[in-house]
Amino acid sequence: MKILKKNQLKDYTDNNIISGISLPHIEIEKNSCVTVEGVKSILEYDEGTVRIDCGDIELKFTGDRLEIYSMQSDRIDICGNFLSVEFFT
Repeated sequence: MKILKKNQLKDYTDNNIISGISLPHIEIEKNSCVTVEGVKSILEYDEGTVRIDCGDIELKFTGDRLEIYSMQSDRIDICGNFLSVEFFT
């Protein structure tokens, strides 16, 4: 695993923007709430799985009692007991 220093992280994110990769903004609060900005659509949604299309990246959250707490045009809040988060390109 490569660890980036603060100045390298800025270069890394700038390079991803320059190369045209659309990255979602993800905030995780404890093990119970997740906010994702940059959502294009919801691909799958049930009590144990939420899959989200974020353009160049797909996110998959698994857990128990997952529910979409709120949803706006490109933002979603998911609450429940999270067990895993997967990223797909």
